Amino acid sequence: MGDNFLKRQTANFQKGRDQAAVEYSRPTLFDRPEVSSTVYTVLPIENCEFKDGETLLVVASDDRQSAVLARGHIKVGMIDGDGAKSLLDAIEASPSGLAELHITEVSGLSGLAKAMFVTE
Repeated sequence: MGDNFLKRQTANFQKGRDQAAVEYSRPTLFDRPEVSSTVYTVLPIENCEFKDGETLLVVASDDRQSAVLARGHIKVGMIDGDGAKSLLDAIEASPSGLAELHITEVSGLSGLAKAMFVTE
């Protein structure tokens, strides 16, 4: 009787382990926390202003050195430097080739905006 009990316990453990492995191997909504938790500084283009709380599309620039923000089809800002590199990697990994940034704060003096990656 003891051997049967141990065999059942082993089978139950293996079944639970296999179910957990399947659960953890499923892709999550967004697998790059270093991108989603980063706050990006966005430079406005001439004669363009950002609105606090708006969501803008982000695409890679033609030379792939910066990220371009667009309101609809109009270019309104860009991200350069190290922030652009991590954002461009995420954009290239996405099937659509674009992403969305949510403007969280706009400086009244300089017009610069702080933005975060939209994961939903």
